[in-house]
Formats: sequence, C-alpha cells, structure tokens
Amino acid sequence: MLRQQEPTTSTLHLVAADMTEIMEKLDTRELDIGDGEEVYDGQDGNISGQRGSGTPVLPIRFDSRIPFSAVYKTTGFKEPAARVFLTAIPITAKILEVERFASAQDRFSITNQRSVSKKLPAVFRIELRHGNFTWIVKRKEKHFMELHRELRTYKTLLRIPLPTRAHTERRQTVRHTRQMPSLPRGGGDELVREEQVSSRRRQLEDYLNKLLKMPMYRNYHATMEFIDVSQLSFIHDLGPKGLEGMVHKRSGGHRIPGLNCCGHSKMCYRWSKRWLVVKDSCLLYIKPDSGAISFVLLVDKEFSVKMDSKDTETKHGVRVDSLSRNLVLKFSSYRHARWWGQAIDEFVRKYGSAFLQDHRFGSFAQEADNILAKCGHNGDDEDGGDDDDVDGGDDSGHDGDGDDEDGGDDDVDGVMIVVMMVVVMMKMVVMMMLMGGHDGGDGDGGDDDVDGGDDGDDSGHDDDGGDDNDDDDVDGVDDSGPDVDDSGHDGDDDDDDDDDDDDDGVMIVVMMVMMVMIVVVMVMMMMLMMVMIVVLMMVMIVVIMVVMMVVMMMMMLMGYVNGKTYMEDVANALEEAEEEIFITDWWLSPEIFLKRPVVEGNHWRLDSILKRKALKGVRIFVMLYKEVELALGINSEYSKRTLLQLHPNIKVMRHPDHVSSSVYLWAHHEKIVVIDQSVAFVGGIDLAYGRWDDQEHRLTDIGSVTRTLNTSAENVGEASPTTAASSNGPGPAHNGKSSGAEATEQPKLKGYGKNKRTRFSIRKHLQKHGLAPADSVSSIDSSEEKAESAADLQADVIGLMGNTRFWHGKDYCNFVYKDWIQLDKPFDDFIDRHTTPRMPWHDIASVVHGKAARDVARHFIQRWNFTKIMKPKYRSLSYPYLLPKSHSTAHETKYQVPGCIPTKVQVLRSASDWSAGIKYHEESIHNAYVHVIENSQHYIYIENQFFISCAEAKLVYNRIGDAIAQRIIKAFRLAERQTCLSCAPLA
Repeated sequence: MLRQQEPTTSTLHLVAADMTEIMEKLDTRELDIGDGEEVYDGQDGNISGQRGSGTPVLPIRFDSRIPFSAVYKTTGFKEPAARVFLTAIPITAKILEVERFASAQDRFSITNQRSVSKKLPAVFRIELRHGNFTWIVKRKEKHFMELHRELRTYKTLLRIPLPTRAHTERRQTVRHTRQMPSLPRGGGDELVREEQVSSRRRQLEDYLNKLLKMPMYRNYHATMEFIDVSQLSFIHDLGPKGLEGMVHKRSGGHRIPGLNCCGHSKMCYRWSKRWLVVKDSCLLYIKPDSGAISFVLLVDKEFSVKMDSKDTETKHGVRVDSLSRNLVLKFSSYRHARWWGQAIDEFVRKYGSAFLQDHRFGSFAQEADNILAKCGHNGDDEDGGDDDDVDGGDDSGHDGDGDDEDGGDDDVDGVMIVVMMVVVMMKMVVMMMLMGGHDGGDGDGGDDDVDGGDDGDDSGHDDDGGDDNDDDDVDGVDDSGPDVDDSGHDGDDDDDDDDDDDDDGVMIVVMMVMMVMIVVVMVMMMMLMMVMIVVLMMVMIVVIMVVMMVVMMMMMLMGYVNGKTYMEDVANALEEAEEEIFITDWWLSPEIFLKRPVVEGNHWRLDSILKRKALKGVRIFVMLYKEVELALGINSEYSKRTLLQLHPNIKVMRHPDHVSSSVYLWAHHEKIVVIDQSVAFVGGIDLAYGRWDDQEHRLTDIGSVTRTLNTSAENVGEASPTTAASSNGPGPAHNGKSSGAEATEQPKLKGYGKNKRTRFSIRKHLQKHGLAPADSVSSIDSSEEKAESAADLQADVIGLMGNTRFWHGKDYCNFVYKDWIQLDKPFDDFIDRHTTPRMPWHDIASVVHGKAARDVARHFIQRWNFTKIMKPKYRSLSYPYLLPKSHSTAHETKYQVPGCIPTKVQVLRSASDWSAGIKYHEESIHNAYVHVIENSQHYIYIENQFFISCAEAKLVYNRIGDAIAQRIIKAFRLAERQTCLSCAPLA
C-alpha cells in the first residue's frame, strides 16, 4: 500500500480552516425538523454506544429501574457518563396553564381571579412524566429562549474537534448530530390576548416534546436543569420526585455541641451554589461540579418552612427548620422564593406526613402494622397486663374447667374414678365367692343356712342329727330349749339327707355359673382397662405434641434468646445484602465466627463475610463506640483498622471524641445490623467476643473439630481426634466455600495439643458434681475416652467428629476473672481453659422488616451524618452522606428472615444533641418503660444490664424506680396482688 503524503501545513492551521468551514456552512436560522427526523430511540442516552434509531418505546420493566447504589456513583452535572433517565422510558411534557398576574403578590393570593397586564411576564406551568414519576415545573418565555440558544451553541461545539478529552468523548458518543426542533418566534413574555396565549402554549409544548425525544439534547445538562432533573430524580427507592433546582444556600445552622455560634452571625455567612433535591423523607443538596452529596436534612416533627424576611434575614429567602439544622436558601426574586417555599412545604406534607407527627411515647417513628418480625412480645397486650404464660391458662388458682374448687387435675380425677370402680367390682366378686363356698360336709361347725343367719350358736351342731341338743332345721332357730318341734319325729333321717344333697347340687351349679360370669366380667374389665390405657397414652402423646408446638411457637415469638440463632440469622442476612450494610455496636470483634462449630474455615467469620460482600460492590458502614481507653479495654481502634484494611467499600467511624464533645459518662450502647434498609436486627447482642452462646451455657471448651470424609459409625473409632486440623487454626479445611487465601490467613491457636497436666482439673470437678456437659471433654484424657467421646459426638449431617470447640482464642473469656488483653492477637488464649471456666452470656435480640427496618436505618443514618459533620477527619468525599429510603417502597423486601410473623412494631430510641445532633432529647424507650409499669396488672419482670434509680429525695431523671413504687402502692390500696421481679447480671 502507498503511504499517504505528510501534510505540509501545521495542525493549528488545519483546525482553524476546519472551524472556518463549519461556521460558514452552519445556518442557525434554518433549524426546522423534517418528517423523517430522529425520534426517541428507546435507549438511555447516557450510556456510550447504546444510541440507535427506530427502537420502539417499551413498557416499564423492573430492570429499567436505577438501583439505589447509584447514589454512591454520582458525577458532575456536565459529565457525559452521568445516568439520569430510565432506560427505554420516554419523557412527555404538557403545559397545564399559563399564569398571568397584575403584581407579584397576586401570584400567591388565595383568589382565583387573574388580570391581564403587560407589566409581568406569563409563567407556563408544565407537567412532565417519566415512567411512574410526575412533577411540575414553572418556566417563562425567556427560559425557553435561553435553553434554545444554549443548545445551538452546544450543537456547534460538537462539530468542532477541540483537542480536549471530554470533548472528544462527547463527540464519539454523539456520532450523528441532528437538527434541533425550531422554536417559533413569539411576542415575547407579554401575551395579551387569549388567542396568543393558547397558540404560544401549543408551540412551546410541541417544541419541548420534540426536544425530549432526542437523546443528544435531552441528556445535555442545560436541558436537565430546565426540566429539574438530576441523577437522584428517578431512583425508585428514594420515593416520588419532588422539586429540584439550583439554589444558593447559607453556611452554618448545624446543631453541633460547642459550635452553635457558626451561622448565627453575619460575619460567618458564606453562600454557595448547590442543586437542591426534595424527597418525601429528606432534603439534600449536591455540588454541581463534582456531583457529591454535601448535606442531608431529615424530615422530623420540628420540620417547618418560613419565608418572611425577618426569619430568613435575607431579601428573597426561604428557611427550612428541623431538629438538626436551620437551613437558609436565597433566590433571585420574590416569586421564585415563594414558589420554592410553598412547593417544599406541600410536597413534604403530602408524602412525608408520617415524619411530621409526634408519635406515641415521643418516638421519631410511628407504629407500623403487619411487620414481619421476631420479638419478645405476643402482639396482644399493649398495656402489659395480659398473661403471657406459655400454657396460656388462667393463673387465678382454678384448673380452668370451673368445676373443681380445689384446682385438681381432671385427668387424675378420671383415673381415680376408674380405680375405685375396679376395687368395688373386686369386692363384689369376693363376696360372691364367699356366698358360694358351702360344700355340704362342713366339719368345722359353720353355718350352712341359706339365709346367711347368725352362726354364733352353731359351734356345737353337726349334720347327722344324732345330737338331741342340736337343731338341724333350715330356719336356724336356736335349739337350746326343749325340743318341742322334734317330739313327733320317727328318728329316721334318710329323707332329710337326700334333700340336703339335692340342695348342695343346686348350689354347686349356681356357683359354677357365677364363677363363669365373674370370669367374663373380669375379662371385659381388663379389656376395658387396656382400651382406657391406650386412649390415655394417645391423649398424653397428643398433649405432649401440642405443648411442644406451643413452646416452639412461643420461642418464635420471643425471637432470639442467646447469640447462637441470632448470629446465624445475621450471617445469612449479610450474605443476601445487595446494596448497603449498616452496623453499629458498643464493641465489634472482626474475627468472630457467626456460625459454630467452625466446619467451613473462615467462611462464616465476620471480617470474611464483609470482605466478600465489599468485593461484590456492597457499601458497608460501621459505627463503633470510641471508649475511654483508661476505663475499657475493647480496643475499638484495632477493630476500625482491621475493617478498613479489608476493602475501600468498608467505612468505619468511631464516636464520640470525649475531649471535644465533653462526653465522658455516656456511651453508644446500641447493637444494630441493617441490610439494604429492609431487614434490621436490634437487640443487646454485640458482634464481639464472649457473646456467642446457646441454651446449654457451657462452662468449658477444651476440644477441637475434625472433618471426616467417611462419617459412618464403623469408621468413627478408626479416626483419631488428635489429628484435628484446627490445632493449626480455628477450623479445618472447608468444603470449598472460601478461598485458599482465607485458609492460609488463619492464625495458629495456642494452648491446644500440649500434653500438660494441671493440679486442678475443672472438667473432673464439674463431672463430680454432675455439671459437666457432654462435649466438655478435656484434651488430656486417655485415648480410650477420646475415641468414646468422638463416637458419641459425631455429627452425621455435617461430618464432624472429635471434641467440639466453639470459642476460639479471645472468644473464650471470663471478664470477671480477667479482662481482655492483646486483642490484636485474636486466636491466642488469655486465660487457661483447663483451670478457668468461661463466663456464659445471656441476652436477647429481635429482627424487623419493612417500614420498621426503614426507621432503624433512618436512626443509623442520622447518627452517621451527624458524626461526619462533627469530626473533620470524616468530611472528605471518601465518607459519603447516607440517604434514607422511602417508606413507599418498604414493602418490596427482597430477603426475609425465616420464622418471622406479622406483628405491630414501633421503633423506640434514646438520642440527644451529643449523639445524634438533635435539638431535643428523645427518651421514647424510657417513656415506654414507665407506661408499661404504670399499666401493669399482675406482675412486673425486669431483666437489664443496668438498673439506675434513686429512692431518696434527689432529682433523678430516670423514673423507673418511682413508677415501680407507685404501682406497688396503688396495688396495696386496691388490695390487688402485684409482684415485681428484677434480674441483673453478675457484675
């Protein structure tokens, strides 16, 4: 191929010649669009290489939504890569009306009468639609003219090959420049006749619709500013679209302890240009040059909009007040200021009215119905007066049937009746046997009288009638007197003997018949008893099953008691996170295992889970309590440093700074985990050492974990527990769910594999008293004991054998005996497992979904944003402001924790100026405690880590003790039975 000849002129001359040729050929007066010109192409014009023509407009699909994660990827308004609009969704505009007034004050008067005047220009009220979003903008004739001129300039610049990277990228994105729609000349801003108004209205509406069909011009920043849209306008989870636009905001106004002077003096004022966005639950503004969110103001019960000059201290201003800040905005005209003030107030009151009310107990959150949750309340007794016993029976002393005054058991009564019937029938059988026991030859002088008369006088009688003094009469009359009746007897007794033999035969037959009947009756009774026993056993089985089901349901209602099930559900929820994870704890240990025993390596270790999700793009925000190091040894600095090293998507804050905020005696004691602002775990369990426990509350843990390939019973004895892989780490080789790098990162456990004997064996001591659990087997036992324990503890499901170890390194603790040390060495024991028992941990937690989870996330967001403002080190763009999701999409839950039931939920909290930056202290938890105590009916049970009250005549803001005393006094006066139980942990 022939090589092209090198140009002889300079590059600068070529560019100049090209620009001259373009400008000569460009005719800006002929800008009409033809019939075959470009229409909306059905593609998102913000993505390079996606533009085409002829693509039909598609209906709204789920995949056309802008994900919530886009709030962390905002760019400058003039950047071509900024995504603003929904994919394949057109934008339509309709001019609803034209406003014309005689004076500026008439624009906002209540009257509907409008007068025509040339003094003020007409204002076009435009309704725009994009998918499910609808909003209103107001523009004048001059705004249309300014937009048109700027778009013409933009089109011209696109045809000029300027040597800049941004311009080159934009030229490559827009490969074919189309002619703009024409803007017909009008009579200016002054429209007098109705015919002129109607005609101009149709012209401008047609012009705007044609313009919005062209991605080349629709995605230009001037067009987006004209129709009041930004990168946050159409994010589904942010709720409906409100008013947006460029404003000037005044600095200061924050409620920061020690810095309240800022913004209250004119010498501190500084005005900045920002893009303001109004949402249903918050206001925020963005820096136009970088696209970064520079402030978020949450809507609360103190939210108000003021437009008087004495309130705003500026000529044309609007002041927005809340519990956290006084925000002052400045506008160019009175009309503009009034329009913004009224639009903000109307929008928030329409869509965010729930945040403007003062809810029960003074809480920031309202009560929500049908919330999927696991909690310790059955959802019925709001006043704390109903009986919450597991059996659901009446506790008044009766057995529930209303018949037995002694409160006995009906089943026991039924059994006693059957037994009594059997005894009576046995007595009858014995009596019949005794009655039929005469054999006709009684030689003991007994009475054989049929009538069963008295035998006291028959001791000397015989049956042969030989004795003259004996009377053998049947009537059994005493014959001690003269024998008057026998004087005529011939002395021959043969006939009498024959009669007696006949009577004896009859009696024998009767006795045999009676014996047969007795046997039949006894057999029938035995069969009946067997049937009754079978029925009773079946009833008992049914009762046991019902009780088990009730207990299981009650356990589901109670939520999480102890850390085992809580941490397992937290781990599963973290795995389902797609956008955000919020965590705040009093103490957090990155190396804690959330699922135990450890059979999958580091897969379920907290830091491994967070790193895995961060690599997938999930944003993780962690807030830790910054402790007083001289008083506490939780080393939050190590936790922060460890988490920050995992991935840039993980951000960690510590709060408060004790010196600058003068906070020494107060602490953040919240334990919260929020997933995508849709699932929230709240309770008293930190993700920290010593918190994992189950219902067995084991005191010892001196075992190991071995994973076997063959878990059959005959191979158990062949495997040796001493070959456990966990002797070199917290867990053996996993089943492929975690990478090899994770397996090599496991620190080596100390204290295991050493064949040492101590003078005192905690295992033997506990076993002596019957307190040692089945899996608490010492590592110094004989090989026979190890093999036997391995066979007993084998888990066929997960392939485990050996002596299970649940607590690794610092997780095996007893803070009463010794506080934590060297937390930077997480898998090194700091107490001797063979001599010191661990301290069990008992606490509760709950999980909520939907709107309640949104409220929990809102509380975390308020704390995070306040800490970002207060601490200078977090004011950089690497620590972003957090945005609350709208309650309108709270029902769209992607993940649901198993075992939850619908219930009524209200989120309560304790917040103040130093913790959340709010104007008034919120003590809704305290108020709820007092309310429940005052309205209790039978008993009060309190189990808490701390119990602060005062019985003296001193000023104590905690009214728990006073409420309990008043309730007991009330019960005494009303002669009611009232019981109060208080349980506090070992300190």
